[in-house]
Amino acid sequence: MHAIRQWTDQHPTLTAASLLAAALLLLGASALLIMALLRSAPQTASASPTPTVPGQASGLASGTPSASTSGTPPPLIQETSAFGAVVLVDGLRVRATAATGAAVGSLASGDIVVISQGPQSVDGQDWYEVSATNELHGWVSAGPSAGPFLELHHRVAAELPAMVDDLMGGPDGYVALGSASHGSGDAAPRFVIASADGATWTYGSMPAGATRAQRLEVADGPVGWVAVAPDAAATRVAGIWRSADGLAWQSVDASFEAGFLPEALSASTSVYALTMTDARSGTGHPALFTSTDGSSWQQVSLPTALASLTVVPEGAGLLALTEAADGRVTVRSTHDGSTWTTLTDAGATALPATPQRVARLGTGLVATTIDQAKASLAIWTATVSGGSVTWVRRAAAESQLAGVSLGELLAVGDSAVAVGHRFEDGQLQLWSTTDGATWTRKDAAALETGGGIGLVASGKAGLVATGDHVTAAGPNPVLWHSASGSAWQAEADPVLATVTHALDGACPAQPATMLDWLAIPGAVGAECFGDAPISFRAWLTAGPGCGGLAPGLWEPPWLANPFALLGIVLTPFEAHYGVDCGSAAQHPDLSTLPAEQQWLQVTGHWADSAAADCRYRPDPSYPGSDVGAIPEADVIFRCSTTFVVTELRPER
Repeated sequence: MHAIRQWTDQHPTLTAASLLAAALLLLGASALLIMALLRSAPQTASASPTPTVPGQASGLASGTPSASTSGTPPPLIQETSAFGAVVLVDGLRVRATAATGAAVGSLASGDIVVISQGPQSVDGQDWYEVSATNELHGWVSAGPSAGPFLELHHRVAAELPAMVDDLMGGPDGYVALGSASHGSGDAAPRFVIASADGATWTYGSMPAGATRAQRLEVADGPVGWVAVAPDAAATRVAGIWRSADGLAWQSVDASFEAGFLPEALSASTSVYALTMTDARSGTGHPALFTSTDGSSWQQVSLPTALASLTVVPEGAGLLALTEAADGRVTVRSTHDGSTWTTLTDAGATALPATPQRVARLGTGLVATTIDQAKASLAIWTATVSGGSVTWVRRAAAESQLAGVSLGELLAVGDSAVAVGHRFEDGQLQLWSTTDGATWTRKDAAALETGGGIGLVASGKAGLVATGDHVTAAGPNPVLWHSASGSAWQAEADPVLATVTHALDGACPAQPATMLDWLAIPGAVGAECFGDAPISFRAWLTAGPGCGGLAPGLWEPPWLANPFALLGIVLTPFEAHYGVDCGSAAQHPDLSTLPAEQQWLQVTGHWADSAAADCRYRPDPSYPGSDVGAIPEADVIFRCSTTFVVTELRPER
């Protein structure tokens, strides 16, 4: 998620491609992409330096964590990056590779380039990979410091709030992973925090190999917390770490054959289960490994050509739900991870597919599938007894939850809690059940006024969830806790410091060129300039065919939809195609765009007045996914950070 945040800081639109015919299969991934885009866009919030954003939490402290409860955040790692440059010398050679590559063209003094990679230092000179006019692409030298070849342009510094990427619960408490607040010119410092009760959190420390990992799967089991990371190429397990308290972590000597990619880690009180993708033969079938100590792992013998695999902790053991290529769902159980029993399906109605959501409920299960004929949610319960499993569809429960898109289903003690949003207005919905047949609505008012709900986990003391405190810098995470899904409370002493302003230092001058405009993150632009008109010269070109699926109702669509930026593609030099998918949103008053491939005078602004009306509502056509977990204030924030073009005037 944080990688997406860094990308959106450089590219004011999301590059994604998906097919509508595959929408149901891709929706889960699309939802994560959309959430990451909306909840992390480092752009703007308001015309004033101290904005008030509807829906933000109140009474939350700012400042650094106290040493007594939170420890010390990890240090920042400084990095520099230029995004563009003006050429200062005639005949600057562009090479296929840095320093020694063949010449592919040359640049003249005054030419503008956009930087995609670098610097690479060779013989005391920095080299940058650039794109320039007439689709010229390659590496150029920045020259010696005494006589530089390039006038480098760096992005205006902005302050980025912390982000919680993952939240896990278990019998020992809770662990959260993410990126601490940092400057936009700094590498994002990774953090791990842990809590025994969900109310008080403490900074922990993970080895460098774990903090550098792009993704960690974490679970709490028989010997405490275990974390697993894939390698950078996503081809094998890169490392495994263990912790008794979620704070101090040690590397574990465990190895897996290359070609097994870790997907999900879960655990009961007696065994860990690591689901993998077996890519050795190129088929990508699911595989399952178990361990009682996090160090010694054994592969579970499963039928080949499985379509899906879901593991559910159940008491001291595990239940594995597998779906074969013919759609038949089989349930297997184990107490130690070594010996598995295939349960006989004793119900009158078979489960039609692997559940999208499934959780333990007492000694059985509660699950949801999609009724394809009705495009609605189907709710099931399972009784596990005497070597058999009996599935029962709960029509009465479906009537109770009609009109709700469910995103999470979690076991809380002997109950289960469902988290979702109403199709009608996007209102947060929390429901609990003890039998799966009758559900009770929980009071979610505190969460709604406290920034909605993002991630949620169940563990030792009940439920823990992330909310948002939105400032001019963007959504700041807040940790909430509840014993049963009611009476939610925010952490009294926030462990993650709140970033109040996007601006780091003095406001830049109002941009007068496209390079000046590209240098300003949207959050800084709106905080410094509000909705004041900004004008600059740019080349109107075509995008590379980017697009994507954003299910649900986005209001107004021209501003709120994550893919609303695709219509206007601008470059600072003549080019047949843009280096990005899009550059800015098209104001509805700008009903017709000029012809492409010409220079224009562009006028627009940040902090458009329509941002206050930005909303998202779940799509009833996708009842099994809850993109409605995007809090309203986050959507408003993203809209206000978007640059809106009001005029495109061709040069004469």
